[in-house]
Amino acid sequence: DFAYQCAVQDLLDIKQGREYSYLNAKGKTVRRLLDSSDQLFQQIKYLHLAQAVEIIVAKAKELGPKSKGEGGGSKDEQSLDDLQNRLKSFADKSKAAAEVQDHTTMAQELFAKIKALGLKAVVMQEQIFAT
Repeated sequence: DFAYQCAVQDLLDIKQGREYSYLNAKGKTVRRLLDSSDQLFQQIKYLHLAQAVEIIVAKAKELGPKSKGEGGGSKDEQSLDDLQNRLKSFADKSKAAAEVQDHTTMAQELFAKIKALGLKAVVMQEQIFAT
């Protein structure tokens, strides 16, 4: 399933069903609890992955200056890479910026796993058989 919460639970290393952790650019472990305290997660958890990424990108644009994406890859991958670069420059790590940073990292990891596992092709094949 490509719903954000389902993809997170199925493809990422989520501890105790609700804790995601990763190393940030400074090599520090960041932990994100995926619960009611994470307002962004509450907003996007039931959305399709592509819709969730659109909201993550929109939230980042609200928080910081615009910059243009570079390089190849899909539109979502370019937007996420651009977003990741902009978030690194944030001086103020407000709660909203931290949520956007964490979910950007999660979405990037999800897209990498979907691509590596060939899941997009599997879903397309399922759609063909279903119709």
